[in-house]
Amino acid sequence: MKKRLVWGLAAIASLGILAGAQAQQAASNRSAPPPPPSAPMPPPYTPPKADAALVAAGTYRLDKGHSSVTAQIRREGLSNFTFRFDRFDASFTYDPAKPGQTLLLVTLDPGSVNANVPAWTAHLQAADLLNTAKFLQISFLSTNFIQTGTTTGVVTGQVTFLGISRPMAIELTLNGVSPGPRTVAGFSGRTAIKMSDFPMPGFAALHLGNDVQFDIEAEFVKG
Repeated sequence: MKKRLVWGLAAIASLGILAGAQAQQAASNRSAPPPPPSAPMPPPYTPPKADAALVAAGTYRLDKGHSSVTAQIRREGLSNFTFRFDRFDASFTYDPAKPGQTLLLVTLDPGSVNANVPAWTAHLQAADLLNTAKFLQISFLSTNFIQTGTTTGVVTGQVTFLGISRPMAIELTLNGVSPGPRTVAGFSGRTAIKMSDFPMPGFAALHLGNDVQFDIEAEFVKG
């Protein structure tokens, strides 16, 4: 009789413990926040294509964070001295039905010239060279565009520097286009100017070459 009583009490205790554990789990489930919704999967990556047919009509503005303007000039026949412009902007309007009427505008801030050496940077900005205190902008405005290949072309126009305008031609290569609602087109450009075409009294004393080559890497976003 005693044994049956002990087993009965043990069974009742076990049921109580189990019920308590289940109640505690249920309360925990009620108080726990719902799991966060799963993040939507990003669209599959489509690599850009070097296809001019993907450049839709419209106005494109420069993505400055993915663009650069650097320049080189021969120094005393020893090396190609390299400098850059840290502030610049550009835009172009394009119609594939009228590519010759493409309008490209580029501006450089001469006060942002950077020769990587503070003394040289200050020298380039001086009144007898870039004269950045007086001339706040270098600009290029296109007048014509000629496609020379499936991904190459030449845009011609006028550059205005130190108050003087001269003809300039920029050779362009289309690197790739990412089509879609936010079309992005990437280009490499190259052009050159002759320093003797512009009034810089201090230039001769620097023993530099007469030709300055500009290398441009630019990404443009439509809209």
